[in-house]
Amino acid sequence: MGPVEGVSSSGVEEPYEGFVLAGGQSRRMGRDKAMLPVGGRPLISVSIDALGDAERVTVVGGPDRSDELGVPWIADAVGGGGPLVGLLTALGHARAEAVVVLACDLPAVTRSVPARLLAALGDADAAVPIIGGRPQWTASAWRTRALPMVRAAHEAGRRSVWAAAGELRLVFLLDRAREYADVDTPADLESLADVIAEPLAEASGGGEEPSLT
Repeated sequence: MGPVEGVSSSGVEEPYEGFVLAGGQSRRMGRDKAMLPVGGRPLISVSIDALGDAERVTVVGGPDRSDELGVPWIADAVGGGGPLVGLLTALGHARAEAVVVLACDLPAVTRSVPARLLAALGDADAAVPIIGGRPQWTASAWRTRALPMVRAAHEAGRRSVWAAAGELRLVFLLDRAREYADVDTPADLESLADVIAEPLAEASGGGEEPSLT
C-alpha cells in the first residue's frame, strides 16, 4: 500500500498493547541507552509514557528493570537480539489484536504516535512510518495475526524486519519525522535537545505538537 499523509492524531479508538524494545547493545552510545537521563528520568520512560493509552505496556529484552520502571519485563523469545527478535517476542506475548512497538531510544516520541499508527493500520498487517526514505520498524503498529509469518521468516534465517515482512500487507505513512528519531550516539541525543521537552509536556497534559520536519 502507498504512503498515507495527514493521519488523524485524535485519541486511540482501538484497544492495543504496547511493547518497548530494549534489547540493543548500545555500542555506539558507550552506555545503556535505555537508562540515559532525559529530563530527569530514564530515556526508556519516554517510550513507556507514549504508550500510556495501551491496555498493557511491557518492556522486551535488556536487563529486568520492572521494579525500577513500574512495568512488566520479558526476555527476548529467542537468542540473537535485534528488532526482529523483539517484534517476534512482542507479537507472541500479546493478548490484544493490535500491538504498537517502540524502541527504548526515542526521546521525542509522544502519546499521539500510537494513535496515528493505529489509525493508519486499518486492515493491514503492519503500519510503518517512513523516515528519511527508510521504514522505521522500531516505531510501528502490528496485527498479532502476523506472528506466524514473522516466526516462519525468522526460522528460515531472515534476520531483518524488512526481510521478514515481505509476505505481509504493509501500509507506510509519512508522519512527523522527529517524533520517530532514535539515538545511537551522544551527538544524536544532542541534536534532539530542542524537542526532548515536548514529550514531557504532553505526558503532563500541556505543550504543543512537535513541528513537521
